[in-house]
Amino acid sequence: MEQWPQPLHDVSFRVEQIELSELQANVLLAFTRPVQRERKPPAEDFISEELRDTVEIALGDFGQVLPRLGLLSFKRPREPVKPVSSFETFLDCVLSPNARVHSILRSALRNDFACIMYLREWHDIPNYAEFRVFVKDRKIIGISQYNCTVKYPEIASQADLLAGRIADFVTSIAGSLPVDDAIVDVAVEPNMRLIDINPFLRNTDPCLFSWSNGGDFDQTFRFVR
Repeated sequence: MEQWPQPLHDVSFRVEQIELSELQANVLLAFTRPVQRERKPPAEDFISEELRDTVEIALGDFGQVLPRLGLLSFKRPREPVKPVSSFETFLDCVLSPNARVHSILRSALRNDFACIMYLREWHDIPNYAEFRVFVKDRKIIGISQYNCTVKYPEIASQADLLAGRIADFVTSIAGSLPVDDAIVDVAVEPNMRLIDINPFLRNTDPCLFSWSNGGDFDQTFRFVR
């Protein structure tokens, strides 16, 4: 998200951001380590007056937030994403073992990248309303239902309309994407919004498409029928 130009933020969810100090980033790294082999630093080393104020201001403005780093959120595999509604639940969310977050933080610190945390305004997005869009050379080469193991009548009943809305939205922001090739997650409810931008790589879930033989992206809209 650090590389998003303003037009992308304008069509996404509101955020407050916190630039973590090196000490805070290292404390976060220690706490997110999946298996604790060493003594962790005190959690108090992560907490500052500025951090508490920023979290509480965001909660006052947004009601609930989703903490994330620039590259990914603090969600865990096979666990439902839960909103943060207090400073205590914020700490519980970010100071917990998380292999994905640990890997990103470790890389950032080793390469002297700024560690920025975002407090994103929480929205309840219906499961049927999230889609993954595959973009190559800033052109759409496929759209897939994101939660791709369930049949949703809300999609089947308006498939052509949804495909058109999603294509129009992603086409309108394609010129602002920080890279030519990307996998873009969008929500169509309650309003059309950009959720995230993922790398166009084989380890990114292709949903109802496949990476086999170079990928079967054929410019279609795929959903469970």
